[in-house]
Amino acid sequence: MNSGSPVEMPWRNDVSAVLLSWFPGQEAGAALADVLVGLTEPGGRLPTTWPATLADCPVTDVTPVDGKLTYTEGLFIGYRAWDRTDVAPAFAFGHGLGYTTWEYESVEWQGDTVMVRIHNTGSRQGREVVQVYLATADIDPSRPARALAGFASVVAEAGETATATITLPRRAFEVWDEQSRSWCYRPGSYDLHVGASSANCPLTLRIETRN
Repeated sequence: MNSGSPVEMPWRNDVSAVLLSWFPGQEAGAALADVLVGLTEPGGRLPTTWPATLADCPVTDVTPVDGKLTYTEGLFIGYRAWDRTDVAPAFAFGHGLGYTTWEYESVEWQGDTVMVRIHNTGSRQGREVVQVYLATADIDPSRPARALAGFASVVAEAGETATATITLPRRAFEVWDEQSRSWCYRPGSYDLHVGASSANCPLTLRIETRN
């Protein structure tokens, strides 16, 4: 697949795998050959959510009218909008496969840092992108249920474990205040959802933050 944005793939379940090359450039042939024969692992992760059909998309009004485009979805764009629906996308935000498999073993929180231990359960070296999504413990329907707060990639040989260290910025705990027109820090209880994509977070940890 060679496209710069999500497209429908009604045939996706009829093939063994889908390799997305995005904008590959003049060395596309050589790079794709290395991936297809296994010399190089495909290491990309989706920065967008891919629907099964366009009708499933929670946001489809993207055409300006009289030179204006009204963003009625507000904060609920991308995976934040999909979190509000009961429809599963074809491929979630952050999704991506390589030539090995991983087990997420544990997550710890120290200060402002998340440490995630993962185990390469496959038969060859691999690279994994560990993602941390932050959710407030108190449900606020006016805001997204969670947001990507940080991520890090790790490399491990077959059978080895690795620890991803992800420092969460202060901005991850801030919200924009319209009255003061500034970012405001929100201390309190948060849940860390850790995994390989927005739809695959096997680890969860409750944390407490202070001013």
